[in-house]
Amino acid sequence: MRNALGLFLALLGLSGCRSRTPATALPLPSPDPQGVYHFSANDLFDLYRTDGKEADRLLRGKAVQVTSWVEWEHSGVDPDPERLKKGERTPPDLFLHVAQQSNGFFIPVGGVICTFPEDTRPALRTLLKKHETRADVSVRGTVDGKLGSVFLKDCTLEKAP
Repeated sequence: MRNALGLFLALLGLSGCRSRTPATALPLPSPDPQGVYHFSANDLFDLYRTDGKEADRLLRGKAVQVTSWVEWEHSGVDPDPERLKKGERTPPDLFLHVAQQSNGFFIPVGGVICTFPEDTRPALRTLLKKHETRADVSVRGTVDGKLGSVFLKDCTLEKAP
């Protein structure tokens, strides 16, 4: 009898483990009249950090405009000479800064990576090269998910400093 009661209580306790918690209600801004969501890079990254599945469900494939500063040391506006030797071309990308918790060292563990069409490389490089290293930019693109960083594809530079 004692074993049966213990088994019953154990099963009763496990039944509560199967309950699902409701999805997190993420605070999305209203899109502008063209259907574009406007974020700072921090805000967009924080949505994915809070609830990645829900953020992806709400934003993947949607147009967004993101503002931050470019981390040049992690951006690929200039062609990679090793890839060019192999005959490969890679679209240019900008790594937009996201404020991170720090242990005293600046090691970016995520940001917003904006990929531009290949034919925009010369104009993008020329436009951004004349500005300071950490100048603010505004980039419009389509959300393509998160894997360490949030990815935007088919980007255009909306505002350069």
